[in-house]
Amino acid sequence: MIFDLVVEKHFVSSEVTLSYVESQPDGEPVLLIHGVTSRWQPFQSVLPVLTEKYHVYAMDLRGHGGSSHTPGEYSLSDYTRDVQQFIARQIQSPAIVYGHSLGALVAINLAAQQPQSIRSLILGDPPLYYWDTPINETHWHKAFIDLLDFMITYHDPGKMDAWLAKNFPSMSAERRAERVNSLEKLDPDVVRAVISNELMRGISLTDLLPRVACPVMLLQGNHDLGSALREQDIEFAMTHFPAAKTLEMETVGHGIIPVSLLPQLIEFIGTQG
Repeated sequence: MIFDLVVEKHFVSSEVTLSYVESQPDGEPVLLIHGVTSRWQPFQSVLPVLTEKYHVYAMDLRGHGGSSHTPGEYSLSDYTRDVQQFIARQIQSPAIVYGHSLGALVAINLAAQQPQSIRSLILGDPPLYYWDTPINETHWHKAFIDLLDFMITYHDPGKMDAWLAKNFPSMSAERRAERVNSLEKLDPDVVRAVISNELMRGISLTDLLPRVACPVMLLQGNHDLGSALREQDIEFAMTHFPAAKTLEMETVGHGIIPVSLLPQLIEFIGTQG
Protein backbone atom coordinates (compact mmCIF):
# COMPACT_ATOMS: atom_id res chain seq x y z
CA MET A 1 0.00 0.00 0.00
CA ILE A 2 1.35 3.43 -0.98
CA PHE A 3 0.32 4.98 2.34
CA ASP A 4 2.70 2.61 4.10
CA LEU A 5 5.41 4.66 2.38
CA VAL A 6 4.14 8.23 2.73
CA VAL A 7 1.97 10.33 5.03
CA GLU A 8 -0.53 12.94 3.82
CA LYS A 9 0.07 16.43 5.24
CA HIS A 10 -0.69 20.12 4.60
CA PHE A 11 1.62 23.11 4.31
CA VAL A 12 0.29 26.64 4.88
CA SER A 13 2.19 29.22 2.83
CA SER A 14 1.66 32.98 2.87
CA GLU A 15 -1.02 32.57 0.17
CA VAL A 16 -2.36 29.00 0.04
CA THR A 17 -2.62 25.65 1.77
CA LEU A 18 -0.76 22.96 -0.14
CA SER A 19 -1.54 19.27 0.14
CA TYR A 20 1.46 16.94 0.01
CA VAL A 21 2.79 13.56 1.05
CA GLU A 22 6.10 12.83 2.75
CA SER A 23 8.13 9.68 3.30
CA GLN A 24 10.31 8.81 6.28
CA PRO A 25 13.10 11.39 6.79
CA ASP A 26 15.96 9.25 5.52
CA GLY A 27 18.32 10.38 2.79
CA GLU A 28 18.56 13.50 0.66
CA PRO A 29 15.33 15.43 -0.03
CA VAL A 30 13.63 14.79 -3.37
CA LEU A 31 10.59 16.87 -4.33
CA LEU A 32 8.13 15.62 -6.97
CA ILE A 33 5.96 18.19 -8.79
CA HIS A 34 3.17 17.04 -11.11
CA GLY A 35 1.95 18.40 -14.43
CA VAL A 36 -0.97 20.71 -15.14
CA THR A 37 -4.46 19.30 -14.33
CA SER A 38 -2.88 16.43 -12.38
CA ARG A 39 -1.87 15.88 -8.71
CA TRP A 40 0.78 13.97 -6.77
CA GLN A 41 -0.78 10.51 -7.22
CA PRO A 42 0.68 9.72 -10.69
CA PHE A 43 4.09 9.53 -8.97
CA GLN A 44 2.91 6.49 -6.99
CA SER A 45 4.64 4.13 -9.43
CA VAL A 46 8.09 5.53 -8.57
CA LEU A 47 7.61 6.07 -4.83
CA PRO A 48 8.48 2.50 -3.70
CA VAL A 49 11.94 2.78 -5.25
CA LEU A 50 12.64 6.43 -4.40
CA THR A 51 11.55 6.16 -0.77
CA GLU A 52 14.07 3.38 -0.18
CA LYS A 53 16.92 5.85 -0.60
CA TYR A 54 15.55 9.38 -0.28
CA HIS A 55 13.38 11.65 1.84
CA VAL A 56 10.61 12.11 -0.72
CA TYR A 57 7.98 14.84 -0.88
CA ALA A 58 5.22 14.95 -3.52
CA MET A 59 2.93 17.97 -3.62
CA ASP A 60 -0.28 19.22 -5.19
CA LEU A 61 0.17 22.60 -6.84
CA ARG A 62 -2.36 25.33 -6.06
CA GLY A 63 -5.68 24.69 -7.80
CA HIS A 64 -4.93 20.96 -8.03
CA GLY A 65 -5.73 17.95 -5.86
CA GLY A 66 -6.16 18.80 -2.20
CA SER A 67 -4.52 22.24 -2.40
CA SER A 68 -6.26 25.62 -2.22
CA HIS A 69 -7.99 27.16 -5.22
CA THR A 70 -6.89 30.69 -6.12
CA PRO A 71 -9.07 31.71 -9.10
CA GLY A 72 -7.28 34.02 -11.50
CA GLU A 73 -3.87 33.39 -9.92
CA TYR A 74 -2.33 30.50 -11.85
CA SER A 75 0.74 31.96 -13.49
CA LEU A 76 4.10 30.21 -13.42
CA SER A 77 5.26 32.86 -10.96
CA ASP A 78 2.35 32.00 -8.62
CA TYR A 79 3.21 28.30 -8.60
CA THR A 80 6.91 29.06 -8.15
CA ARG A 81 6.36 31.22 -5.06
CA ASP A 82 4.49 28.34 -3.42
CA VAL A 83 7.22 25.82 -4.13
CA GLN A 84 9.96 28.18 -2.99
CA GLN A 85 8.20 28.65 0.36
CA PHE A 86 7.63 24.91 0.68
CA ILE A 87 11.32 24.17 0.20
CA ALA A 88 12.47 27.00 2.47
CA ARG A 89 10.07 26.35 5.34
CA GLN A 90 9.18 22.66 5.12
CA ILE A 91 12.15 20.89 3.52
CA GLN A 92 14.62 23.47 4.90
CA SER A 93 17.49 22.45 2.64
CA PRO A 94 18.23 22.48 -1.10
CA ALA A 95 16.22 19.78 -2.85
CA ILE A 96 16.56 17.57 -5.88
CA VAL A 97 13.41 18.42 -7.84
CA TYR A 98 11.68 16.15 -10.34
CA GLY A 99 9.10 18.23 -12.17
CA HIS A 100 6.82 16.74 -14.79
CA SER A 101 5.49 19.02 -17.56
CA LEU A 102 4.19 22.15 -15.75
CA GLY A 103 6.15 20.97 -12.71
CA ALA A 104 9.30 21.07 -14.83
CA LEU A 105 8.62 24.69 -15.84
CA VAL A 106 8.09 25.58 -12.18
CA ALA A 107 11.38 23.88 -11.31
CA ILE A 108 13.26 25.74 -14.06
CA ASN A 109 11.85 29.08 -12.91
CA LEU A 110 12.74 28.37 -9.29
CA ALA A 111 16.27 27.20 -10.12
CA ALA A 112 16.85 30.38 -12.13
CA GLN A 113 15.31 32.73 -9.54
CA GLN A 114 16.36 31.01 -6.30
CA PRO A 115 19.37 28.79 -7.07
CA GLN A 116 20.01 28.15 -3.37
CA SER A 117 16.75 26.14 -3.26
CA ILE A 118 17.75 23.53 -5.83
CA ARG A 119 20.52 20.93 -5.89
CA SER A 120 19.60 19.48 -9.27
CA LEU A 121 16.68 19.25 -11.68
CA ILE A 122 14.96 16.29 -13.30
CA LEU A 123 12.72 17.66 -16.04
CA GLY A 124 10.02 15.27 -17.20
CA ASP A 125 9.05 16.01 -20.80
CA PRO A 126 8.70 19.77 -20.23
CA PRO A 127 6.73 21.90 -22.71
CA LEU A 128 9.78 23.86 -23.79
CA TYR A 129 8.04 24.89 -27.01
CA TYR A 130 7.13 28.04 -25.07
CA TRP A 131 10.61 29.37 -25.82
CA ASP A 132 9.58 30.28 -29.37
CA THR A 133 5.93 29.23 -29.83
CA PRO A 134 2.85 30.50 -27.95
CA ILE A 135 0.44 27.75 -27.01
CA ASN A 136 -2.27 29.01 -29.38
CA GLU A 137 0.03 27.98 -32.26
CA THR A 138 0.28 24.38 -31.04
CA HIS A 139 -2.14 21.44 -31.04
CA TRP A 140 -2.12 21.58 -27.22
CA HIS A 141 -4.27 24.73 -27.35
CA LYS A 142 -7.30 22.93 -28.75
CA ALA A 143 -6.70 20.05 -26.36
CA PHE A 144 -7.00 22.40 -23.38
CA ILE A 145 -10.08 24.10 -24.85
CA ASP A 146 -11.69 20.68 -25.28
CA LEU A 147 -10.68 19.75 -21.73
CA LEU A 148 -12.32 22.87 -20.29
CA ASP A 149 -15.52 22.15 -22.26
CA PHE A 150 -15.44 18.57 -20.94
CA MET A 151 -15.07 19.73 -17.34
CA ILE A 152 -17.99 22.15 -17.67
CA THR A 153 -20.25 19.67 -19.47
CA TYR A 154 -19.42 16.55 -17.45
CA HIS A 155 -18.79 17.97 -13.99
CA ASP A 156 -20.39 14.91 -12.36
CA PRO A 157 -17.73 12.21 -11.70
CA GLY A 158 -19.99 9.41 -12.89
CA LYS A 159 -20.65 11.18 -16.18
CA MET A 160 -16.94 11.89 -16.60
CA ASP A 161 -16.10 8.23 -16.14
CA ALA A 162 -18.82 7.07 -18.53
CA TRP A 163 -17.66 9.50 -21.24
CA LEU A 164 -14.03 8.43 -20.88
CA ALA A 165 -14.99 4.75 -21.00
CA LYS A 166 -16.98 5.30 -24.21
CA ASN A 167 -14.46 7.53 -26.00
CA PHE A 168 -11.23 5.92 -24.72
CA PRO A 169 -12.06 2.21 -24.52
CA SER A 170 -8.39 1.24 -24.18
CA MET A 171 -8.00 3.36 -21.02
CA SER A 172 -7.92 1.15 -17.94
CA ALA A 173 -10.52 1.58 -15.20
CA GLU A 174 -7.71 2.54 -12.79
CA ARG A 175 -6.42 5.27 -15.09
CA ARG A 176 -9.97 6.55 -15.70
CA ALA A 177 -10.55 6.78 -11.98
CA GLU A 178 -7.34 8.74 -11.47
CA ARG A 179 -8.23 11.12 -14.30
CA VAL A 180 -11.73 11.68 -12.94
CA ASN A 181 -10.44 12.28 -9.43
CA SER A 182 -7.88 14.79 -10.70
CA LEU A 183 -10.41 16.72 -12.80
CA GLU A 184 -13.05 16.67 -10.07
CA LYS A 185 -10.65 18.50 -7.74
CA LEU A 186 -9.21 20.85 -10.37
CA ASP A 187 -10.05 24.56 -10.48
CA PRO A 188 -11.19 25.26 -14.08
CA ASP A 189 -9.28 28.54 -13.93
CA VAL A 190 -6.08 26.47 -14.05
CA VAL A 191 -7.04 25.41 -17.57
CA ARG A 192 -8.19 28.91 -18.52
CA ALA A 193 -4.76 30.26 -17.56
CA VAL A 194 -3.12 27.80 -19.95
CA ILE A 195 -5.51 28.61 -22.80
CA SER A 196 -5.05 32.39 -22.43
CA ASN A 197 -1.28 32.03 -21.92
CA GLU A 198 -1.66 33.77 -18.55
CA LEU A 199 0.39 30.83 -17.28
CA MET A 200 3.52 32.24 -18.93
CA ARG A 201 2.91 35.92 -18.13
CA GLY A 202 6.25 37.70 -17.68
CA ILE A 203 8.24 34.50 -18.35
CA SER A 204 10.92 34.02 -21.01
CA LEU A 205 12.51 30.59 -21.19
CA THR A 206 15.29 32.04 -23.31
CA ASP A 207 16.20 34.23 -20.33
CA LEU A 208 15.64 31.56 -17.66
CA LEU A 209 17.51 28.53 -18.97
CA PRO A 210 21.01 30.06 -19.07
CA ARG A 211 20.54 31.11 -15.43
CA VAL A 212 20.08 27.50 -14.27
CA ALA A 213 23.49 26.55 -12.92
CA CYS A 214 22.67 23.23 -11.26
CA PRO A 215 22.93 19.81 -12.97
CA VAL A 216 19.92 18.91 -15.14
CA MET A 217 18.52 15.62 -16.43
CA LEU A 218 16.04 16.03 -19.29
CA LEU A 219 13.59 13.15 -19.59
CA GLN A 220 12.57 12.98 -23.24
CA GLY A 221 9.27 11.29 -24.11
CA ASN A 222 8.59 9.41 -27.33
CA HIS A 223 7.28 11.86 -29.94
CA ASP A 224 5.10 9.18 -31.56
CA LEU A 225 3.40 8.60 -28.21
CA GLY A 226 2.68 12.27 -27.52
CA SER A 227 5.83 13.88 -26.15
CA ALA A 228 5.66 17.65 -25.69
CA LEU A 229 9.31 18.01 -26.73
CA ARG A 230 10.20 18.82 -30.31
CA GLU A 231 13.69 18.22 -31.64
CA GLN A 232 14.37 21.97 -31.66
CA ASP A 233 13.31 22.14 -28.00
CA ILE A 234 15.85 19.48 -27.04
CA GLU A 235 18.55 21.34 -28.97
CA PHE A 236 17.48 24.58 -27.27
CA ALA A 237 17.73 22.96 -23.82
CA MET A 238 21.11 21.34 -24.42
CA THR A 239 22.49 24.61 -25.80
CA HIS A 240 21.29 26.76 -22.91
CA PHE A 241 21.64 24.50 -19.88
CA PRO A 242 25.29 24.63 -18.78
CA ALA A 243 25.20 21.07 -17.38
CA ALA A 244 22.58 18.72 -18.79
CA LYS A 245 22.04 15.07 -19.63
CA THR A 246 19.18 13.49 -21.56
CA LEU A 247 17.35 10.23 -20.95
CA GLU A 248 14.98 8.93 -23.61
CA MET A 249 11.73 7.30 -22.46
CA GLU A 250 10.87 5.10 -25.44
CA THR A 251 7.68 3.64 -23.90
CA VAL A 252 6.31 6.95 -22.59
CA GLY A 253 4.87 9.93 -24.42
CA HIS A 254 4.05 12.79 -22.07
CA GLY A 255 4.16 10.95 -18.77
CA ILE A 256 6.07 9.89 -15.67
CA ILE A 257 9.34 8.00 -16.00
CA PRO A 258 8.79 4.21 -16.21
CA VAL A 259 10.08 2.12 -13.33
CA SER A 260 12.50 0.39 -15.72
CA LEU A 261 14.47 3.63 -16.10
CA LEU A 262 14.68 4.46 -12.40
CA PRO A 263 18.23 3.04 -12.06
CA GLN A 264 19.49 5.73 -14.46
CA LEU A 265 17.55 8.36 -12.54
CA ILE A 266 18.98 7.21 -9.20
CA GLU A 267 22.47 7.13 -10.68
CA PHE A 268 22.03 10.78 -11.70
CA ILE A 269 20.74 11.72 -8.24
CA GLY A 270 23.63 9.87 -6.64
CA THR A 271 26.17 12.03 -8.45
CA GLN A 272 24.76 15.17 -6.84
CA GLY A 273 26.12 14.49 -3.34
